[in-house]
Amino acid sequence: MRLGLIVVMLAGIAVAVVHIRRAEITARHEILRLQEQRGRLRRDAFDQQVRISRLIAPAEVQKRVKELGIPLVGPGEKGEAKKVATRAAPAPGRN
Repeated sequence: MRLGLIVVMLAGIAVAVVHIRRAEITARHEILRLQEQRGRLRRDAFDQQVRISRLIAPAEVQKRVKELGIPLVGPGEKGEAKKVATRAAPAPGRN
């Protein structure tokens, strides 16, 4: 009787150990997958930073301003005054 109980307990322990090992292996695979994904995302973020730095470079901005025909005014210069649309003030007593 005691021997049977010991065998059953050892079998239960063995099953628990196998289950824990399997969960550990699954967790390791998930960690590796997430580390690879993090590496890809970091490379993508770096690529986007490079693209942004190219777009905001002074030469590129000047080129795009000329292409779009936007008149730029330097500091202290007076440019053409253009009327800018604004919202009308609400009527008194109305919200």
